[in-house]
Amino acid sequence: MAARSCRTHCAGYGATRPSRIAGGGQYCASTGESMTRHFAFQDPEVSMMSMADRGSFPMKLPVVLLMWGVCLLISPGTAFAQDADAEDDVEAFYALSEDGEQLRRLFGVPGTSFGSPAVSPDGKLIAFDGWEIDKQPKVTRVFVAAIDQSSFTEICTGYMPTWSADGKYLTMSRSGTNPSGVWMASADGDQLEHVDSGWGAQWAPDGKTIGYLQGSQIVLYDVETGETRTVFPAGEEPYRGVYWNMEFSPDSRRICFLGRNSDGTSDIAIVSLDDPEAEIKVIMEGQTVYPGFAWHPKGNRVCFTMGHPETGIFQVYEFDPDSDAPPFLMKGQDPGKRNREVCWMPDGSELVYVADPVPTAQSQK
Repeated sequence: MAARSCRTHCAGYGATRPSRIAGGGQYCASTGESMTRHFAFQDPEVSMMSMADRGSFPMKLPVVLLMWGVCLLISPGTAFAQDADAEDDVEAFYALSEDGEQLRRLFGVPGTSFGSPAVSPDGKLIAFDGWEIDKQPKVTRVFVAAIDQSSFTEICTGYMPTWSADGKYLTMSRSGTNPSGVWMASADGDQLEHVDSGWGAQWAPDGKTIGYLQGSQIVLYDVETGETRTVFPAGEEPYRGVYWNMEFSPDSRRICFLGRNSDGTSDIAIVSLDDPEAEIKVIMEGQTVYPGFAWHPKGNRVCFTMGHPETGIFQVYEFDPDSDAPPFLMKGQDPGKRNREVCWMPDGSELVYVADPVPTAQSQK
């Protein structure tokens, strides 16, 4: 197991919810139109959102900025009804049991490609981002849906939502707004507040900190005071860039992230937020990995997705963050689907991820 030297500059923080969030309702940056919409469900026929479409900051920012400009992703008044007999050949959320013995389909979203799921602390809601696949320019929005499919709410434009510890707020990244960057929103979308410039916002499980990216730096924002700290000393960032969808450990004391090297390869790495002298632990070097990690609530498993060595199809892998053992394939998933964008249920009973069908030619490799 390789190690990389670096220093950390963070400290403990003392809030469990944002105290600075302002009222005023959600809006479209270009028209001011209210953007909360409520829906029921039906089975979708949608396609995969690619890593290039999702973009990263700052490497993909010009692409991201071109994706904004219209206000409504799904037309008001659209009525959906879950199709129990729907074919299992479209993009959808799935839940795989912790032991890999049971796999169930949750739902899809009509005409929308989606990702970055995050389950609420009470396990009843799932926040995610998505865009309407047949519309140009593509406009990515944040949604909150009931896992039992009883409700579906559009929150605002944005990417990669994650929950506060009390489930009352979300943080996300937004582009095409004024200002752009990291935002907080109430879970019903009625309140929005800008936090800072940056990308790939993630709320720590303890609710005290929001982590996000500024170039190759990871920034930690104190929710109570509004103060920020950087993880790496200025000028000593260990990677040329850090990809979106990093993940805090359950105790909020470490971050697992995907770092980009100067030669274009990527490493899975873990950095401590407690010990300024601690070395970065590199889990895997030089692999093609889909950005995004899911740290099990017990702390002993981290899941992510990468191409299977034989088929090239994205599958879910896992590793023990405190072991030197290499990542291995998680059992129980469908090997005939592209499985990506992972998160755990709050109790660790199931892993939620997005899966979509693989073209026949690739599945037969």
